[in-house]
Amino acid sequence: MQEVLFKIFFQSDTGDVSSLPSAFRGALSGAGYVTAEIQVRKQGHFSKAEVEQMAEALPAYAGATYSANLKVVSSQEEADHA
Repeated sequence: MQEVLFKIFFQSDTGDVSSLPSAFRGALSGAGYVTAEIQVRKQGHFSKAEVEQMAEALPAYAGATYSANLKVVSSQEEADHA
């Protein structure tokens, strides 16, 4: 893999921001709604195992949606650029 883009999307409609992790709300409390998207991009040459380790190291937020986009270079493409 040449590039990995992880996306974390979180949306809360509970109405009480106090119940959310402070990473999303800071020191705010009381009624409100929170929507957040976090993107983490890593560039370099990564093995499948390294990408899996990165995914496991992402912050865990209950109710969040996680996705990953991978940019892969085939062995033929690498040979063509050498």
